[in-house]
Amino acid sequence: MNLLKEKKSEKQIQDLMRNSSLCHLYSSKMDSVFTSEKYFENLTGSFKYSQREKNLKIYSYVILDNHFHSVLSGNNLSQTIASIKSYTARTIIDLLKADKKDWLLNQLEYYKLKHKSNSEYQFCREGFHPQMIYSEEVYRQKVEYIHFNPVKRGLVREPEHWNTVCVILV
Repeated sequence: MNLLKEKKSEKQIQDLMRNSSLCHLYSSKMDSVFTSEKYFENLTGSFKYSQREKNLKIYSYVILDNHFHSVLSGNNLSQTIASIKSYTARTIIDLLKADKKDWLLNQLEYYKLKHKSNSEYQFCREGFHPQMIYSEEVYRQKVEYIHFNPVKRGLVREPEHWNTVCVILV
């Protein structure tokens, strides 16, 4: 559990929203991939790389067994997210092959879109569909939604009990 709490003023939140593309991102169609630490470490490693090398700012995220939610901002956000999804898909598919998780690979193969002739599997939902955050109220709503997502799914009783969540309260 990595729970960070940083309080920022309302002015800092407004500056953040005015000066960057703050958005809520949901990624699905991963069929219970993140059930092993090495798989979700792959995704968090990609996040960390993008923070370091591509100036990605992550304010909140949660990784569940088959999807993740995040609140983030940055320059060239669509390219950064495409890079994260591409890298994560390639490396996790390699891990699934090495681990002989054929049942999961078969599901990912089944989901592959017909027009995708250069790939064998469909790991993530295609495209980039962010929900822009335009107010402090929406920001807090998205962060709370992310924080309580494992509770809503009945996976834990308290958000603090979920081990792949990071929330920075601003």
